[in-house]
Amino acid sequence: MTKQNDAMALAAAIASSRVSASEAMEASLAAVRKHRDLGAVDVLKPELGLEVAAAFDAERRTTPESLSGRPFGDVPTLVKDLGSPFAGIPEAAGSNALRGLSDGSADSEFARRFRATGLISFGSTLVPEFGMSVSTEPLGRDPARNPLDPKRTPGGSSGGSVACCGLIGLKPSRGVMPQAPDFGNIWPGSPRNLPCAVPSGTHASPSIT
Repeated sequence: MTKQNDAMALAAAIASSRVSASEAMEASLAAVRKHRDLGAVDVLKPELGLEVAAAFDAERRTTPESLSGRPFGDVPTLVKDLGSPFAGIPEAAGSNALRGLSDGSADSEFARRFRATGLISFGSTLVPEFGMSVSTEPLGRDPARNPLDPKRTPGGSSGGSVACCGLIGLKPSRGVMPQAPDFGNIWPGSPRNLPCAVPSGTHASPSIT
């Protein structure tokens, strides 16, 4: 069984060795697969997430002091497929016209700052084409569905973010996590999603159903 938690509590559980980064990543991947029918995730990179999580676990064992400045130390995260590239996660902005054009080889400034907090990216959430719709159903992908009522839309452009069952959203204030110079700081904040599924027994909270 997995349980729902917020990002800071999960980071604290990892820091205290109640759960490892690898266990948190495996639980998050399991949650994503369990709820695949909600159409929340566009690109999933389990190997990338597990590799980085294993590296963090090794760093925590050998040089734990190096992790002290990372408030979200080793917490898995999905990123929105719109505007700010993350290395290892090809970006398409919800458009078939752009699929395959991005090699996902470099981080944007936004991504570098996110990684500096200790977050581990392992995929991207679904968005409408170029983010220009109030529903998230890009061509060639199953539509994102509202987890409270799958017959309804979770909206857009962050429909995939909303559909992430068992996940919470982090939306920084304007200027705190700027997207410039790669994309431009044109929105009041940029949603990013934090999968907070951890193994049973690390804390008490409702189960993901």
